[in-house]
Amino acid sequence: MKALIAQVSQETNSYNPIPTNLDDFVVYGGGDVIDRFANAGTVLGGMIDALQKTSVEIVPVLAATATSGGPVSDSAFKHFRDALVDGSRQIEPDIVFLDLHGAMMTPSFDDPEGELLSALRQSVGVDVPIVVGLDLHAHVTQRMSDAASLLVPCKHNPHTDLRETGALAVELGIKLLEQSIEPVSYYARIPMLLAGATETHEGPLLECHEKMRRWLASDPCALDASLCNCQPFLDARDMGQTVIVISDGPSSAAQALADEIARTLWRRRAEFVNEFAGIGEVLNRVRHEPERRPFAISDYGDRTNAGAPGDSTVILERLIHEYSDLRCAVPITDPALVEAAEQAGVGKRLKMEIGAKYTHGIFAPQLITGQVLDLTDIDFVMRGPIMGGQRVTAGRAAHIAVGRSIVVALSRPARTHDVMFYQSQGLSIASFDCVVVKSGNHFQPSYGAIATTVKADTPGVSKFDPGHMPVKNRLPLIADGRQAPIVRWQCR
Repeated sequence: MKALIAQVSQETNSYNPIPTNLDDFVVYGGGDVIDRFANAGTVLGGMIDALQKTSVEIVPVLAATATSGGPVSDSAFKHFRDALVDGSRQIEPDIVFLDLHGAMMTPSFDDPEGELLSALRQSVGVDVPIVVGLDLHAHVTQRMSDAASLLVPCKHNPHTDLRETGALAVELGIKLLEQSIEPVSYYARIPMLLAGATETHEGPLLECHEKMRRWLASDPCALDASLCNCQPFLDARDMGQTVIVISDGPSSAAQALADEIARTLWRRRAEFVNEFAGIGEVLNRVRHEPERRPFAISDYGDRTNAGAPGDSTVILERLIHEYSDLRCAVPITDPALVEAAEQAGVGKRLKMEIGAKYTHGIFAPQLITGQVLDLTDIDFVMRGPIMGGQRVTAGRAAHIAVGRSIVVALSRPARTHDVMFYQSQGLSIASFDCVVVKSGNHFQPSYGAIATTVKADTPGVSKFDPGHMPVKNRLPLIADGRQAPIVRWQCR
């Protein structure tokens, strides 16, 4: 038996104007996929580890991932789609395992994963199982579910269960291949996006996941139950919260659970709000609570982990003008500043505007005067627990001393939720009063052991603000009404 495995993962923010091109992906092929991702803290890593415990031959095609960002170019998407289809024709697999994020968009495709899965289904035929591991923030479409045999999303936010998700996908896929189960997937979606309270260990989402866990523990036909909260910064059709309940054979209880979760979300929809402190209050804590330093501050509105460009000047401006006594590290996407620093050279001083290169109308450029401390490459491997083993590349960086703080200017947006971002740059987090991260939830497991983690209510295109988010494709999302407007479908 041969199992085709592959990863094509990028999460799109429709409001980020920086396109994600082919060279923005870190790509591995052939045997390098297994070497790089065995034991990694990713869905693909979990799949590889689980498959290595079976007699199934693992045949990797590719592993491609990019930092969340603007829409993927059509050419890049078609490159990966065609590579998978060509690989499937050459391999003739008995089963396919894919690690997809589930919230990608391109200029021409608002459901690229559905397009990819449909093309792959046409290639391998109707009898070959296609099992897909997804991110919790996947935008699940009916086209995806129609083409795949099973969709298995992760359950935790922060996503600390990616490996477990890959392992579960393999477990269910092998049982399906052996015909020891006959899965039926029940879907329930409500046209609603979450404005806050998105962590799964508290609030309304905790209630939903506890209900699903109780069903999984009590029903002998239960195979899996998931809730995809959808990337809210997409401008796509048919968006919303999607419940997926999978049973072994038809099950009225599975459909009832999917409906119950959807109704719970609807009933508690007013509770999905964030209550974060403003950046002034957060910096006051840093100033007046030295015993809790260093702090890791989430720049919530400019999260590159949610697809923002990372070009905010909001925190830097406050540090320069009001909190110059603090020593802080601040990453800002600004390729022009990186180029100017490289031309000037290490040790030289610069005076120029920084930031707001992409997020116009929200941020303003900040004039800085500083010294170039270092010029580096952004190229490191995250060590987990979220996406551990995944490589991050983001071009060049310049370290600029501005007062007591250091600006880490980046030529491209980068993942900063892992402590390896700073450590790979030779910057000791412990030497700062605070460091800024462009992540909302995922930074907490990585930084929590060495810093006080706190979220700041900052502006940007990763702050959910429906009234200020222009839409072209998605229909208005219902906010009122007594009954939950559930859309149901099933696949088997």
